[in-house]
Amino acid sequence: MEVHANEVSSCSDCLCHRCLFGSGRRSDAGCAPRAPSGVFNDTFSEVQGAVKEVRWGPPHVWVMLEVKSAEGELQLWPLEAASPSALQSMGLTSSYLKAGDTVKARCRRLRVVEKGKDNDCILGFLKGSDGKARDWSGNNAAVPADF
Repeated sequence: MEVHANEVSSCSDCLCHRCLFGSGRRSDAGCAPRAPSGVFNDTFSEVQGAVKEVRWGPPHVWVMLEVKSAEGELQLWPLEAASPSALQSMGLTSSYLKAGDTVKARCRRLRVVEKGKDNDCILGFLKGSDGKARDWSGNNAAVPADF
């Protein structure tokens, strides 16, 4: 499984502006977790790998993904999603992903660490082993045609 660094420059293709540039009010609670300005890239990366573990609990669901780097090394990519209740309201459950499932994800990577150690991501879209793509940011946004 390879890392795919396909960058997506248009916000409208991914998460809603409210989440990316949200007010920070608690009313935006269904959105993906926010970090201080400048912590995550403004563009999105795509990655494919095998689910190592799913941590389904508050405050946010984490999908731990094992990805093979261009050099052939296995890397752990922690993907941070919305809250369990936000995902459940979209029909996702803790049993949707299992260890060993191959998935594809579109996420925003950390930019405040040295290149190669920036695998932590805020999850946007995830395509499960069933072939269905969904918005794991909690916005229930339409899946981009190019994903």
